[in-house]
Amino acid sequence: MACTFRRRSCTRGRAALHRRHLAFLLLSVAVIRREWLLRIWLAAWTISLSAMAPLVYRVEFRPRLDAPLAAYLNGNTGSLFPLFPWSGFMLAGALCASCFLASQERRFMAVTAALGAGLALVGKTMPSLSPN
Repeated sequence: MACTFRRRSCTRGRAALHRRHLAFLLLSVAVIRREWLLRIWLAAWTISLSAMAPLVYRVEFRPRLDAPLAAYLNGNTGSLFPLFPWSGFMLAGALCASCFLASQERRFMAVTAALGAGLALVGKTMPSLSPN
């Protein structure tokens, strides 16, 4: 088991984290009424949360915080779905769903495939970011 504390509190913690993600997403949709502005909002949060993940993973939260709270922030505690980067992934999915619903399926798939191939190519050419 990934959590060092009781299984029951680990399950509750993940459920609470998922509820917070969903609440943030629903509040964003309720407040931001224009589709293009919502997409910009989701893209900004997706990029910022994903960019912050390597920085957050370098910090050891366990000496300063309780184990359940430290598990929310990064995967150093063995957490399977920490706040960073999984919140960014969830928002990226919401952004893709919003773009898909607003466009034609064929065009969306072509753009997504081209973007994926481009990102894979960039990832192959970049130096490794891992400390090993």
